[in-house]
Amino acid sequence: MNITVQNLSVQKAFTSFETLRKIAPVFEQIDGQFSSTVKLQTELLKDFSPNLSHITCQGILDLFNCDIESLTALTTIGSKLELDAFRKPLNIKYLLISFSIVDGKVEVNPFSLPIGESSLSLAGYSKLDKVIHFDGLLSVPKKLYTENNNGFNQYIPKSTLSNIDSFEWSDLEFDLNIGGTYIKPVVVIDFKSTKNRAKENIKSQVKSKVDSQKEILKK
Repeated sequence: MNITVQNLSVQKAFTSFETLRKIAPVFEQIDGQFSSTVKLQTELLKDFSPNLSHITCQGILDLFNCDIESLTALTTIGSKLELDAFRKPLNIKYLLISFSIVDGKVEVNPFSLPIGESSLSLAGYSKLDKVIHFDGLLSVPKKLYTENNNGFNQYIPKSTLSNIDSFEWSDLEFDLNIGGTYIKPVVVIDFKSTKNRAKENIKSQVKSKVDSQKEILKK
């Protein structure tokens, strides 16, 4: 089947279609509208319901004007990094996601989710038993960690804390992994990679300043 859906209520779709409840349980926490184009192939059971463990599907999901109540994975990130925007209901003006389903495994292609002034890029998969595995990269803008210096000091080389504005800081980036299940997600943040990025940022800027001074002296 080739299916096209336009301007459908997320909540109505979730309560009406059992297949959607099983392959996308996250829809239960989303209130808003969506459109979708799906190419679906599946064998049918005796009652003409799809055999979920043998579905093959490719599709595009377009979410708009959606409110998402607190997702445990996001609130966990917010608590670990002291980011208030992650602990509040999330509003999505527009989000386009491409996905595929093979043998009951829903694979989501990389997409970016704006949360407050930060941006969370995610890609991964979920299974019919609600097991999830997503890898992500969270970018936190300089404005947030200069305003909340105490919470982010541990990720910035100490030698620069007193003179943070003398450097052209890029966003702090956190590699993270979301595992476990939809009901009980487990969030692991790789703080070491964040510190290494900050150090490399300082090294490259120091080198640039030194090279600049060398050129001045030569002249």
